[in-house]
Amino acid sequence: MIRAKVISSNDAKNQLRLALSASIGVLACFIIIGFLGLNFPVALLFAPLGATAILVFGVPESVLAQPRHVICGHLIAFVVSFGFLSIIVQSGLDSQIMRIVFTAFAISSSLFIMYVGKVIHPPAGATAFIVMESHGYSEATTLLAPIIAGSLLIIGIAVLLNRKLAKIQYPKYW
Repeated sequence: MIRAKVISSNDAKNQLRLALSASIGVLACFIIIGFLGLNFPVALLFAPLGATAILVFGVPESVLAQPRHVICGHLIAFVVSFGFLSIIVQSGLDSQIMRIVFTAFAISSSLFIMYVGKVIHPPAGATAFIVMESHGYSEATTLLAPIIAGSLLIIGIAVLLNRKLAKIQYPKYW
């Protein structure tokens, strides 16, 4: 017979405090990112950053949520997918079938480089996908600012809130 572990009231209170802290962190990040984006010609709200924020605030002790993984993962995915996008644009082979094939290559190549570099960050797969779905160089390059700014802002807020509100050490390492 398997018995379920009963959570003590201290554990339940701690879980509630951590959940509230994580939710406040995500809320603060996207309000700030959204309002900062009002002053830029390009929107700073970038879908993969939602998944990044969930990792950083929801499971801050995870290797996948550490700053090096967040920043390097997104940058690797951007650079790799921009390279594949360049091949499509330069070769004149821009078709739906080529986009599908090259998007798959961009995501898998990004993962390979993240894996070898020991900086896996799953939301970066979405970064590669979005860059590949852009309509050429100019649109793709406008994605770099939201990736960097958003990643840095999420990490900065996470450092403050996780230490002050959640009372946990974040990051575990840089």
